[in-house]
Amino acid sequence: MQFEIKKIVEIDINLVTDFIAKQKTFVRTTGVAENPSKYLSSNTKTIYGAFKNNELVSMLGASFSLTDNSYIIVAMKTVPNKFKYFNMKENGLGLLWEKIISEFEANGYYTFYLLHNRTKWPIQKMGKMWIDNIPSLKKYYGTIHSIIPANTRPKFDMHWRLMGETTWPTDMILEKRALKSLYYPADYKIYNVITEEEIEYDKL
Repeated sequence: MQFEIKKIVEIDINLVTDFIAKQKTFVRTTGVAENPSKYLSSNTKTIYGAFKNNELVSMLGASFSLTDNSYIIVAMKTVPNKFKYFNMKENGLGLLWEKIISEFEANGYYTFYLLHNRTKWPIQKMGKMWIDNIPSLKKYYGTIHSIIPANTRPKFDMHWRLMGETTWPTDMILEKRALKSLYYPADYKIYNVITEEEIEYDKL
């Protein structure tokens, strides 16, 4: 299935608004649903779309940190009831992931975070989906940075913002992916390493 991958900018506001309207739910952590125009005009965020026959069928965004060389994955969505969510080759999400990762790596960002529902997204299934559909992730370690219990406000403001400043009825997982050291440029200082305190997938 052929897709065209394009960066979505402020002029595409109506396109994004229509896409959001198709969603049964849209995670409030993205910032896109609440204020698409503000998000698309931000110089700290980027968002790409996968187009099929000029129709936006999937999108994926990222927001980079101002304090270290990391970024946060946001707005991972595809048209509901049209594609199997876990088949990233079918809905173009795999290509979007590759685009985001390559762009951020080119700018020196080698660690990213992703918040997801522990019940809806079993970590073992997530891991298999990543490896099957996003070849670049083979270069990354995957860990659970933290688990935020249901109906609980997290300790850190960043986690709270990621949750849309609202508690959730299920446990939320903050996943961390860090580039393996052998793939870093020789002169690059590594800021985000995997620590013993973090929970590796095979220990869950």
